[in-house]
Amino acid sequence: CERDEQLRWDVGSELVDFRLSDCFIQRLNAETLRPEGPPVGVGTGWWHQFHTRFALAPNGAVFCTYLESGSGGTRLRWFCFEGRGEALAPATAAESGHTLRRQQIEGVYSVGGGDGDGRTARLIAGCDYRWNGTAWEANENVSYPGKTFDTFAGGDGLYIAAWSGSVLRLSPGASAGEDRLEFAADFGECGDGPCCGVWADRDGTLWVAAADGTVWSKPRGAARAAKRFDLGAVGYDFHSIHGSGPNDIYAVGDRGLLVHWDGAAWTRIETPVCTALNGVRADGAGAWAVGDGGVVLRVENGVCTRVASPSESNLYDIWSLSAERFFVCGLNDGAWYWQNGAWYRLAIDRSDPENEYAPAAFGALTDVFGVAEGEKLRLFVLSVAEENGGVYTVTLPLLASERPSGAHVPGEPTEENRVEPGCTEAGYFERVVRCRDCGAELSRETVTLEPLGHDWGPWSAFSEPNCIYDGVAIRTCSRCFASETRPIPARGHDWTDWTVTREPTLDAEGEETRRCRLCGETETRPIPKREPVTGDLNLNGVLDAGDAALLFRAVSSGQTDPQTMDLTGDGRANGRDAMLLFRRVIK
Repeated sequence: CERDEQLRWDVGSELVDFRLSDCFIQRLNAETLRPEGPPVGVGTGWWHQFHTRFALAPNGAVFCTYLESGSGGTRLRWFCFEGRGEALAPATAAESGHTLRRQQIEGVYSVGGGDGDGRTARLIAGCDYRWNGTAWEANENVSYPGKTFDTFAGGDGLYIAAWSGSVLRLSPGASAGEDRLEFAADFGECGDGPCCGVWADRDGTLWVAAADGTVWSKPRGAARAAKRFDLGAVGYDFHSIHGSGPNDIYAVGDRGLLVHWDGAAWTRIETPVCTALNGVRADGAGAWAVGDGGVVLRVENGVCTRVASPSESNLYDIWSLSAERFFVCGLNDGAWYWQNGAWYRLAIDRSDPENEYAPAAFGALTDVFGVAEGEKLRLFVLSVAEENGGVYTVTLPLLASERPSGAHVPGEPTEENRVEPGCTEAGYFERVVRCRDCGAELSRETVTLEPLGHDWGPWSAFSEPNCIYDGVAIRTCSRCFASETRPIPARGHDWTDWTVTREPTLDAEGEETRRCRLCGETETRPIPKREPVTGDLNLNGVLDAGDAALLFRAVSSGQTDPQTMDLTGDGRANGRDAMLLFRRVIK
């Protein structure tokens, strides 16, 4: 459609009404519309509104009116072209039991991420938002110059399709604050129109579908992009592009346009509708496409068939992780998913938490995307409603077939390379998580084990103590055989009694000795000299009969010594001293 297009949807009407420029109507000729069928009716009439009109019926019939000026004045002319097939009855969608609930983020342009891992999601708004597994992490360092139309996460960053034929690349850093925004490619030959769809294959080649009916590619490292397909000359615009690999890429656009790249050339695939196709999703076995009027198409082996849709309203986006289930969203709060040949409806909570009587706001859902989180699939849907718009999310069980390539399923952690701790040395092991499906290693963490400490045995004597020297006690660890010692105190000597080994005299000291009963060591000490004893004439240290006899002889002979013989203390030695000594000795 042209730039002055205005869409008006009448609830209950069977026609979608557009306002178009005259140049578009002039391009509607039998040759251009040949795929839609030949004209089945031509008429004239007076024009009552000053614009041209182009209308589509649910069965694909095209009604076209335009002004023709001539000498007779201005007349209304119209054509009717047959539809491409019978109208399908809408499919009944069962309630899924899941409800999309709003997250408080405003002004979002698009939501998306990468197919390759199924684990990354980004919001493109006034700034960049990255899903961290529990919430959206805002990165205000990255801002976008204007409206964006599509996103796709390739191996080296997030590609963003924007205005003026440009594609941006957001290169991820270690954190959101380190992300860098740069130009990945400039498709300036597209003019001022936007790049509506972007996709990158595994080898890094960037594919872009532009609003002027062209498809471009730019290999990794190439200086410029190359035009690969061009239908802009006959009035077609592309709206979306997606592939399952470098040799399987689909692009869709105006009037049922569907083309396929097989690695060598683009081929147009006939579709049974002439309505605009807004989204496409390749799954390896073929592709799904959605468009205006609730159109849902399936392409396999180059043949396109129409599938009963849960809606008669426009469908704007489609997303899937496998051919077993895909999700669509569109006008009139529409969000559904197809699984095992049946449709299921996702409810959307548009209630105002501050006003329980507030009615649900009317609006369109324009983008749908999901990430695998363990055994759950978290779905994000973008709403452009004036009230309660923003991003809505819900979690559903993840199907086994929806685990994207590279999205491993963590198994139970196991231990590897375990080193047991010692008594004083720390041990460790590596906790490893592997994919339970393919065995690929997902994480490896080193876990430290604290030292055990010694397991000491009992103390035993390494060397016995003696009387003088300490002994040594020792104990040994039962795990590492380390040992430690401590002293056993010396016992000290066990002495005998003192024994006189030399008697003291008046002129010399005596000596006494004792012996240790344990070690036999001896110890001596002196005995002081004897002091003289009055009357001890034989010098044996005691008064005895010998002393009495000597004293009697001395007195009898007159040879006395008062100093040694005066027992009475009268200063003389005589018979009285001898008698006194005799009495002391013989008593």
